[in-house]
Amino acid sequence: MSWPSHATQPSKRQSSGQTTWSASQLVDVTGAHAYQAPTAGQSRGPCPAQNALANHGYLDRSGFTTLLQCTSANVQVYNFSAEFAALLCFIAQFTGGNLLGLTWAIGNDSSVDETIKTACPTVLPLGPLTPLEGGLICGVANPLTDAALGTPGSGLAQTVNSFEGPHSMFQWDWGTKNGLDASTIDINAFRNFYSQALPDGTFDDYAIFSRNHADRWQNSVATNPCFFNAPFAGVVAAPGGHSFAFRMFSNHTPEKPDGTLTKETLASFFSVKVNPDGTLSGKGLGREQIPAKWYRRSKPYTLQYFLAVDYPPLLAAEPRTLSIGGNTAGVNTFTGFDMGDLTGGVYNSKNLLNGDNFACFYYRLLQLSINWELDNAVGGALLTVADTIGGVLNSVFGKLISTGSVSGCPTYANKSLHSYEQYCGVRNKPGALY
Repeated sequence: MSWPSHATQPSKRQSSGQTTWSASQLVDVTGAHAYQAPTAGQSRGPCPAQNALANHGYLDRSGFTTLLQCTSANVQVYNFSAEFAALLCFIAQFTGGNLLGLTWAIGNDSSVDETIKTACPTVLPLGPLTPLEGGLICGVANPLTDAALGTPGSGLAQTVNSFEGPHSMFQWDWGTKNGLDASTIDINAFRNFYSQALPDGTFDDYAIFSRNHADRWQNSVATNPCFFNAPFAGVVAAPGGHSFAFRMFSNHTPEKPDGTLTKETLASFFSVKVNPDGTLSGKGLGREQIPAKWYRRSKPYTLQYFLAVDYPPLLAAEPRTLSIGGNTAGVNTFTGFDMGDLTGGVYNSKNLLNGDNFACFYYRLLQLSINWELDNAVGGALLTVADTIGGVLNSVFGKLISTGSVSGCPTYANKSLHSYEQYCGVRNKPGALY
């Protein structure tokens, strides 16, 4: 995958060529998909897009979903490409769900333990479940499966360092002022972004999102003594949230088929109330809502497009985005991890963006992490699962590589992937570091 010549310059909307429009792009928010605020026991978490899907019944309203349901909903509502949606939903399920289960919580699964027992059979039409089947399929805690597979996944809200990273668009960092909550919005961060709207009241300039990514990254380093920029969660997923908000939440109307993101639409998707006097206040966790008369993208949003077009301006705004590492001795003590050590000398910070290196690096990183996770969780008994997962990774990443195949990606012995003892952000929140 070659990086485009404009990669170093944050630009405006960066039209994705969506010049056509169809009435079929209108997303239904009536009837079965009418908005319902979450009730007690329903799980909501750090991803506003998934919260909105659950609030409108595109995901199960319990907040407990499946890989297939998650993929289908994100394609149907946001027009992610099927492969990109499946990859993101798979990583969420793998990091936040039961290892062998097909379900995962979009927030904390401890908050829906009782709901799971009744909701899971409705999400998966399997009929009544025995305790063993419940543990294997739904992630319901029971000693039979916990002994073999470890405890059930903790949900997306607890995937710090593996999927959800710090320096998100508006949420608090895990372990900072808001304690162990990385899902609740920091209303002051939202207000700061909101104040940067263009004179027409929109955010139709991608540079606003690039700047916000840089500001949030720098704010985390300056305020979070245990800030850690993990290989996947920090380097890709957290900045990706900025581009996803720009691409996914924009309204692709007949008048503006390439999309426009107004103040009102942004607030609706981030659970923020715009008061009559113009002030802003948070609605509370998980109140994200798809606006009426909101039209999705006409063209699917692909991983290739994200990496080639949307990611480079984020990197240009804050080049340290690529630096795996964190604060080591309090705030403003960011120390990057040596890329050469991480990859056995195959890649370094200077060559990572050359040619196919970036795609190959992440392909091998995910491959190694998944094998490590399976091997340590079940003593190697389920390594055949890695072969199936490997097929998915081969297909997705093969399309990013100039030869069309991952077979030419260099291998490296990753001896340091899970050895970040100097970073309190890892010591305090251990887990797989994708």
